[in-house]
Formats: sequence, structure tokens, C-alpha cells
Amino acid sequence: LPPNDPLLTKQMKWLWEQVVNYEDPEERKLSEMFMKLPSKKELPDYYQLIKKPIDLKKIKQGISHHRYRTLGDLSEDFYLMFRNAQEYNVEGSQIFLDSVALLSVFTQINESLQKGSAGNHLLLQGTQDPDMPAPLDQQHQHMQQQLLAQQHGQQSHIPAPMVFE
Repeated sequence: LPPNDPLLTKQMKWLWEQVVNYEDPEERKLSEMFMKLPSKKELPDYYQLIKKPIDLKKIKQGISHHRYRTLGDLSEDFYLMFRNAQEYNVEGSQIFLDSVALLSVFTQINESLQKGSAGNHLLLQGTQDPDMPAPLDQQHQHMQQQLLAQQHGQQSHIPAPMVFE
């Protein structure tokens, strides 16, 4: 395949990195269980139930090899990966909850990229790259607080931050 537009490739890599590097309030990386699929020896039933297994490593390879031609194409594999985790794992298990949290992170960042609502004038924290939106820190912080409350069986009464576009 011919290479993608450099800006699109940069956006895809950045989006992948945001999901991979996302941490909960206790600084645990939620993506660790999604980096590499379990072996067929470890979980043979996984491959019987899940018809299209995919992990973050394969998604990164797809970005590098320009297999995704749009952010929508990339989204399909992220959604597939999270659906697979939710289909195979017990609702309420750590990996199930992590897939829900990471799906939310992915969706928020992806939507900001696709809409351009974050705007090219915003800079990433710690970088000087005007092509990428600013991290959704306030939204993520709120989501982290809600997830932590849910994991501890508490109802979250934390109001969502206001986001101005």
C-alpha cells in the first residue's frame, strides 16, 4: 500500500500512544493486558470463542504498514479488541473494566481528532506539536475518579468538568 498522509499517520500513532500510556488513579497502565494476545496454549478456548483476535501490537503494526487508511479504519480494530475482551471475560473482571475504560479514552480522543474540535492551535503538554489536540486531562481525571469509585463499589457524585469548544 502507498504510505498515508504523514499527518494521518502521526495522528494514528499519537492516538495509539494515548491508549497505551493511559493510567488509572493508582498509576496502573490499563493497556498491559491488551499489548499481546494470550497464547493458544494458555487459553485455547479464547480462539474458539473469539473469531478475530487482535491486540495493541497488531494495531501498531497496522499503523506502521499503512493498513489503516482512515481514523475510522483504525477505530474498527480498537473497537474489535475491546469487544473481544468484553465478550470473553466476565463482566466486572479487571480486564473487562479496563476494556470499558480504555474504550472510553479511545472514543473521546478519536472523536476530538475526527471533529478537529480540539483544534490545531492547542498543544500537547510537554510537546510543541500543533497538529495534535491537547490531552483531555479534565475529562480523563473525572473518568478516573468515577472508575475508582465504581471499583470500590461507591456511587460517584463527582460532577463532570465543563468542556468548552
